[in-house]
Amino acid sequence: FQWGGEDYILGYKPKNKTQYSVGINYLVGDKFPNKAWPHWRKLMEMLDSVSLQSNFNTLEEYIDWINSCRIIVTGDSLGMHIALALKKKVIILMGSTSWNEIETYNCGAILTSQLPCSPCYKRNKCNVIPSCMDLITPERIHSEIMKLEAEMPKIEVRNSSKEAALQFIERSK
Repeated sequence: FQWGGEDYILGYKPKNKTQYSVGINYLVGDKFPNKAWPHWRKLMEMLDSVSLQSNFNTLEEYIDWINSCRIIVTGDSLGMHIALALKKKVIILMGSTSWNEIETYNCGAILTSQLPCSPCYKRNKCNVIPSCMDLITPERIHSEIMKLEAEMPKIEVRNSSKEAALQFIERSK
């Protein structure tokens, strides 16, 4: 089987419209904990209209949330694939897994640190300090968000509440 650049087939039509400028898809699974990015709080402080990933009850709720955001900032994850299937603008943070295996369909950017050990596919804790994910800065991501937003038509989006940011900060401790 050879991939020929075909689009994703999602098989579900989201029920909602865009509400937020940026969605932060920050949760990582147990299989690759090194995919976690440690600077979400600082990035959130730089943004006005942001929505945070939650623990959704269904895959459809997760898809609807992704669809409610104009831009998704994510690691290599299910959310990344869903966002690409929805043709959302995506900023993908890659470290321990291979960016060469990801097609963005001209929908965004893949940010890496270019450490010589990356990608390593390590499943246990990385001992390199700073790690590949540490070296992807919030400022660099913010710059990519600004570039993507400049290319997009202006629409009305909801401003995020500081309460949501504080809840995120508490959950991440």
